[in-house]
Amino acid sequence: MEPAVAARDLVYVATNDPRPNRNAVLAYRRAEDGTLSQLGAYLTGGTGFANPAGIVGPEDSDQNVIINEERTMLFAVNGGSDSIAVFGIAGDGSLSLVPGAPFASSGTQPVSLGLRGTHLYVVHKDQDPTRRGPTTGPGYAVFEVGDGGALSARPEMTISAERGSSPAQALVSPDGRLLFGAEPFAGTLRSFRIEPGRLDPQPATPVGAAHPSPVGLAVHPRERILYVGLPTRAEVAVYEYDEQGRLTLVRTVPNSGRAVCWLITNRDGSRMYTVSNASNSVSVYDTSDPLHPLEVQSVTLGGVGGAFQESLDPAGRFLHVVTVNGAGNRPQDNALHVLAVNPDDGPLGAPRATPLPVPPEAHPAGVACA
Repeated sequence: MEPAVAARDLVYVATNDPRPNRNAVLAYRRAEDGTLSQLGAYLTGGTGFANPAGIVGPEDSDQNVIINEERTMLFAVNGGSDSIAVFGIAGDGSLSLVPGAPFASSGTQPVSLGLRGTHLYVVHKDQDPTRRGPTTGPGYAVFEVGDGGALSARPEMTISAERGSSPAQALVSPDGRLLFGAEPFAGTLRSFRIEPGRLDPQPATPVGAAHPSPVGLAVHPRERILYVGLPTRAEVAVYEYDEQGRLTLVRTVPNSGRAVCWLITNRDGSRMYTVSNASNSVSVYDTSDPLHPLEVQSVTLGGVGGAFQESLDPAGRFLHVVTVNGAGNRPQDNALHVLAVNPDDGPLGAPRATPLPVPPEAHPAGVACA
C-alpha cells in the first residue's frame, strides 16, 4: 500500500484484546476542537494479554504502539502471542498489515517499541500472568525494518535482562545513539550505546531508594536529560547522561498524583506531562529550566478507571491519555481522553472522554498520534 500523503489528525489505540487473534488497533479522526470519531478497527493478526487479577507489573509499559517519523507505518505489540504487527498508514488514516505481518518478536511478551531509522527496538517483559510453560525471559531485541515494513531479527544485538526485572520501555535518545530502559522490579535504569551491528550495554543504574520501581521515561529534546517516574515515591527523578549513556542523578521533584508512571515532553522541551495511575490524573510541569521541573497544574480525568499511556499529537495541540477499567465491571472506563494544550504554555483544557469499544477483559495498552 502506497500512502498518498502523510496521515494527519489521527489517533491510534491498541485494544490489547486477550481473545485469540482478536487484538486490534482502533483508529480515530480528531476534529479541530478535539472531538474524536472512529475511523476503523484493524486486527493485528495476534493476541493481547490479560491481567484478570489486576496484579502490579504486567501492564506497566509504554510505547506499545508507535508511528514512524514519516507517518506512513504503525507498529504494535501482540503481548499474548509474541509478535509485532506492522501496518501501512494510508493518507486517510486507514491501516493495512504489510505482507508477512505480524512478525515473531524473538521473545516473550513484547510490550514496548522504539524506532530509529531502519532499526526497531523491542522490549520483552516476560510477566504475562496467564502464561504457562517455559519462557525466554525478559530482554531487549533488535530488528531491521525493510522498505516495505517487513521485520528481520538481529539476534546478535539481543540483550537479556534479569529474570523478574519486568522491563517497561524502549526509549531512543533524540540523536539516535542511545537506548534507555526502565526495569521496575529490579529497581534499575538501563542504557545502551547503539553501535553498528550491536547494542553496547552500560552498567545498570540502581535507583537509590527502597522499592524504587522506575517505570516511565522521557528524554529532553535538546539537553542530555532523562526524566524518570517513581510511582512508589510520588516523585519524578531528573538524571543527566553523557555520550556513553551513563546516568547521574541530579534531583527528584514531587508529583501531586498517586503512582506517577508515564512521562512525555513537548517538542521544544518547555513542558512535561506526567500520568498518575492510582489518582487517574495528569500533571503538567514547567521544564523551561530543564533540570528543575516545576509542577504547575494537575487535572483529574473522568470515570473511575486508571490512567495509563499518553501521547501528544505532532503539532503539540492535544494530549491523549488512555484509561483502563481495572475492576472488570465498568467497561466504559476503558476510554481515550483528549485535553487541549494551550499554545502559550497555559493550562490544559478540560478532558473529553471517548469510551473504547473493547470487551471487559481487555485493558487497552498504547496510544500514538499522526
